[in-house]
Amino acid sequence: MDIFDRLKDLLSTHEKDMLKAIKQHIELSIKALSLLIEQFEREGEEDKKLYRGEIERLEKRGDLSVSKLTKLIFGGAVMVPLQNYLIKLIDIIDDILDTIHFLSGEDYRKLYFKRLRGEKAREVEEEILNYLKYTSKALEKLNEMVTYAINNEWETLVKLSEEVEKIEEEGDDIKHHMIDEIYRNWDKIREPYFSYLTQFIYMVDQIQDLTEDASNMLLITIQYMHG
Repeated sequence: MDIFDRLKDLLSTHEKDMLKAIKQHIELSIKALSLLIEQFEREGEEDKKLYRGEIERLEKRGDLSVSKLTKLIFGGAVMVPLQNYLIKLIDIIDDILDTIHFLSGEDYRKLYFKRLRGEKAREVEEEILNYLKYTSKALEKLNEMVTYAINNEWETLVKLSEEVEKIEEEGDDIKHHMIDEIYRNWDKIREPYFSYLTQFIYMVDQIQDLTEDASNMLLITIQYMHG
């Protein structure tokens, strides 16, 4: 019998509540990434500062959410073996929001490089913008996964996990292409903006990696919930 044929029993109300809280945290990241994309498109300092502030508020809400979830988990609401899986899942999801928050600050600091942003650098920035939009697809899939987990739709849950993995793999190809493009045009992108762009790309890639990690950990956690 396939393992997911054994997972037909309904989740307990408490388990569903935990997953709903995790889903709310993922939705904070989805909102934060959407704001980061808008921030990245803006050129004015005041506009960037506004978006940066909104993302910072979401990050603080995420910290409060993690604190409440952690207290709930270690307060006796969850059996010890399951605690480790849930804490790991929550940590990964919180790292996603933290990374988006970090990138928001980095985008704001881009203002310091105005004189270094030549034509080729701006072309790379456009590719990074599309990379951010592509990354949002993975987060949306992860959010859907939690919904299907709550509704006990296991086959769809696994398919979505495979889609997250595919997005991450294709994202790696996009990342390598952008990095290669930067190095091929090293003489057209001045330091320190050269290093700034490569670092920014790697941090966006980290969001995709973390999203895939969260997807895998969610599957492990659900399997454990059903023994």
